[in-house]
Amino acid sequence: MRRIVGPEQEGLRLDQFLAAVAPVSRRRARELVAAGKVRRNGAQVRVQRRPVRRGDVVELAEDALPGEAAPPQPPPAILFRDAWLVAVDKPAGVLSQPAERRAPGELAMDERLMLALAGDEPGKPFLRLVHRLDRVTSGVLLFAARPEALPPLRRAWREGRVERLYLAVVEGEPEWERRRVDAPIARAAGGGW
Repeated sequence: MRRIVGPEQEGLRLDQFLAAVAPVSRRRARELVAAGKVRRNGAQVRVQRRPVRRGDVVELAEDALPGEAAPPQPPPAILFRDAWLVAVDKPAGVLSQPAERRAPGELAMDERLMLALAGDEPGKPFLRLVHRLDRVTSGVLLFAARPEALPPLRRAWREGRVERLYLAVVEGEPEWERRRVDAPIARAAGGGW
């Protein structure tokens, strides 16, 4: 079993985190850590007191859990990957990054990609989302794969050097041939956008 530490779990002790995400008690989690059945960011862990951090990838050995393991989620479709960038295909209905409200166990695209890349290299992989797409929007998400890639990518977005094209399916026939919407988005009363 492989899980990623989300924002709501950051700061928990390793045994607390395992008890929250796996069908084990805290006592059993401590036993698994002591037995060398737990890895954090690719390294075996023997001390459960240290707090977990957001983005840490925690793995339990396959023989650590009783019964059938839950089927793994399919990895994201990687469209492009090099030492600097990773581009993935985000389906509609999936969060780009963790949100305030989400279903229990629901993983955002950045968490899914982090899980997919965990184990490719020793330690926790560097991965930062450069931009977001709304949950209902499908499209390409771009991630920086190393710290040096992040500033120029963010600068390109901030300076408007990135072109985004949205296609929509509409019902009926609009009164207009083309329309450009250039307006700020803000939080509405009740918390929605």
